[in-house]
Amino acid sequence: MKRFLDRGWVGALMGLLFPAIFGILFLDSIHVGLSYEDFVSFFHTPSLLVKFLCVMLFPDMGGVFVLNSLEMWKACRGMFGAIGIYTIIGIIIFCL
Repeated sequence: MKRFLDRGWVGALMGLLFPAIFGILFLDSIHVGLSYEDFVSFFHTPSLLVKFLCVMLFPDMGGVFVLNSLEMWKACRGMFGAIGIYTIIGIIIFCL
């Protein structure tokens, strides 16, 4: 099983999904009962969105630590790729 999970695309997929799930749970815990219109309007303020993307990277950092300690190097590399994608998105949004 470890051999199957030690792949770059598995790490990238985990690196893209974990922060999204964590971010949704984070928003839901802060704004209980948030309507769809309020949810969309939240993403129109760039400063809040950049902070939200930074909070979303916490699970990825923990995932990199776990994968590194389990010596799953390829999955760790995929996780770093996902961190890079989220970081680039945050920089682009911050600069706009």
